[in-house]
Amino acid sequence: MSPFATVRSAAQAAIEEIVANATVRQRFPAFVLGQAQDLFTYANDKAHVKGELQKLLKLGSPDPAAVHRGLLIQLNGVFEGFIKSLVSTHISQIASRVSRFDELEPSLQSNRCKEPTYSG
Repeated sequence: MSPFATVRSAAQAAIEEIVANATVRQRFPAFVLGQAQDLFTYANDKAHVKGELQKLLKLGSPDPAAVHRGLLIQLNGVFEGFIKSLVSTHISQIASRVSRFDELEPSLQSNRCKEPTYSG
């Protein structure tokens, strides 16, 4: 796998983890509520389980805005890490092609790379 594919794969895995986390946060309260009768029947003779179940039911559903804010912060961190890894990988690729600084392209030596142009 190429270094760039590895960077992309790591970012994708992190995003998939965030999506899974969001899914659990959204679905778990509804699951507990929907299964409450069966869960209480199971927990009837287990006081500690019954107590934990009662605590979960009191929590209710999380505020979607609060959940999404946290997930947005995580996504921002994933994106930042992706960009850092991408740049590091690119620099490593360039550095592996030369053995001395003066072998770099003049634009890299002078730190005057071409300015990006944006369309749109």
